[in-house]
Amino acid sequence: MTASVAAVLFDLDDTLYPERQFVDGGFHAVARLLAGRSDRADPSEETLAARLWELHGRDGRGRLFDTIAAELGIGDDPDLVAACVLAYRTHPVRIEPFPGVPELIDGLRSGGVRTGVVSDGYGAVQARKVAGLGAIAARFDVVVLTDDLGPGHGKPSPTAFRVACRLLGVDPSATIYVGNDPRKDFAGARSAGLRTIRVGPLPNEGGAAVIEVRATDDADLAVDSIDALATTLSGMTT
Repeated sequence: MTASVAAVLFDLDDTLYPERQFVDGGFHAVARLLAGRSDRADPSEETLAARLWELHGRDGRGRLFDTIAAELGIGDDPDLVAACVLAYRTHPVRIEPFPGVPELIDGLRSGGVRTGVVSDGYGAVQARKVAGLGAIAARFDVVVLTDDLGPGHGKPSPTAFRVACRLLGVDPSATIYVGNDPRKDFAGARSAGLRTIRVGPLPNEGGAAVIEVRATDDADLAVDSIDALATTLSGMTT
């Protein structure tokens, strides 16, 4: 990683901010919807949100809302489960970037390095997360949400990475992608010609699943914190 760097692109969830913050807000939104609807009990919002976290830890992502509705004796209402999904996805976003992220973005931009986001997931949800980052959202030169590119272009497809570089007017070989999920973040970026860095912990999706890091899928370089990432990028861009 000695060539010059013209741009740094970032993953969103658990790279720029702790995804647990968004999930917790969503669980509380679902809990508010369900509170008072059960004949079996009258659990509070906090109790229901805590139970959703317990189910997440036990079962992982998937049918959490079906499970908790069944526990409350109201699992025979598919529209209610659909309403839970909507409440989760559209709740007011209250997230904060990891400490050091604003300074990292500002440092890159002050050095003439373009910055951007390439993120998977439902486009409307991811867009709200980007906006929820506050002031730093306006400092990104480009935001590419794979959902907006249509079917077949989610990670690990290289399309979003090539599109981001095209919009920035930079060569992929002069671009770095920073993410945290070796299952999908780096293969597409590498295929598009970008260099890659993994930062921080692996994704935590609950349940008993263990994320295996295979050398063929992992980033070119791994660092354990935003501070270490800032130091690494500073050495590459100055």
